[in-house]
Amino acid sequence: MKTRKATHAHQVPNTADLFFSSHADLWLIKFELTKFVDPIKWEDSFPHLYGNFGKKDVESVQKFERSEGKTWKQVMEGSSWLV
Repeated sequence: MKTRKATHAHQVPNTADLFFSSHADLWLIKFELTKFVDPIKWEDSFPHLYGNFGKKDVESVQKFERSEGKTWKQVMEGSSWLV
């Protein structure tokens, strides 16, 4: 399952630029997708989680900070956390 997670990690910076371009700070939560086989709905190659999940399901959390004039893609490129 690590392959699936790594495959979709590259989508995070583009999604951040699309929906959070006006924000300077962004907290990302990483879940192990194998724990969510049933409540995952794949839409346009993006996993959408449904159902009840919480702190016990979190693998890790990472804060990203974007300075003026940079995109989230520039900030996140090369991040080992997104792998």
